[in-house]
This record gives sequence, structure tokens and C-alpha cells, in this order.
Amino acid sequence: MIPMTELGLGEEMFTHIDDTTDPPRQMSFAVDRIFAKCEAEKLEPVFVPIDLSFVEYLCKFRGVELPRVFRLTDQDRIKPVLLIKYPYLSALNSTEYLLIDGCHRYVRAALDERTLLLAYVIEERAFWEPFLVSGVPTETLEILLAKKRGLTG
Repeated sequence: MIPMTELGLGEEMFTHIDDTTDPPRQMSFAVDRIFAKCEAEKLEPVFVPIDLSFVEYLCKFRGVELPRVFRLTDQDRIKPVLLIKYPYLSALNSTEYLLIDGCHRYVRAALDERTLLLAYVIEERAFWEPFLVSGVPTETLEILLAKKRGLTG
């Protein structure tokens, strides 16, 4: 685990609340470091299908901001998204993969009427587990859902 205090200024992190546990478990990932490991190990991104119902989920629950979606440059849009195999997802997610980076790119690809998107797909928990971040303030699912999480339309 990486203490939150050891993350660099501006280093990107993604937090997921696992509502399949009681109480829900909050997990935060140092996504910039996971990307760096993907590149260092020369992982090849693969094409994954875009699920339009997942796009709706991202806009509703993941704080996707449409102005930011439309500001993505061509360079931004070709960066692979980051999916990890995470077998404990709630019924809201139809797959056993968790999108931990690239929500805005995923939505933009759908709006561009693409059917496939480049992704790093991490199958092994041992690959991403060292990049969990500790010391992140916890919030309940209810508090997070009650907050205004971006401009969704």
C-alpha cells in the first residue's frame, strides 16, 4: 500500500466504494503508477467493446462532466482506459472489471459513436494491489451519492 501522503502533487487517484461488503469498503488506487507499470512492462492495450448502459452509469454515478468530455484532445482520446479484474462488483456493473481510469474517455468514445475502445486490462490482483492508497478519508456511499458530482447534463 502507498500512504496518501506519499503521492505526488497532482498524482491521479481513483476511489471505488465496494457496496458488496458490509459495511461498504472504500478502495483508492494510484492510477498514474499503475499506468507507469503497464508501460514499463510493455503491456499491450486491447480493444474492448463500449457498453452504452455503462455510459449512462458513468454519467450518473461517476461524476463525468460533459464539458470535460468535449474538451478532450485527440491525444487524450487515444490514451487507453484502465480496467482491473475485480470480481466483487455490485449489480450496477454487468462485468467483473472495474474502470479505474478513463471514464471521460469512455463516454467520449461512445458519443463519437465508436464501438471499441483501447484498454489496459489487468487480470491479476497482484499487479494492481501494491498501488492501493491508504490514509484516504472515508465517506459513506450515501454521502458520496448525495454530493453534486460534476456537470452531468
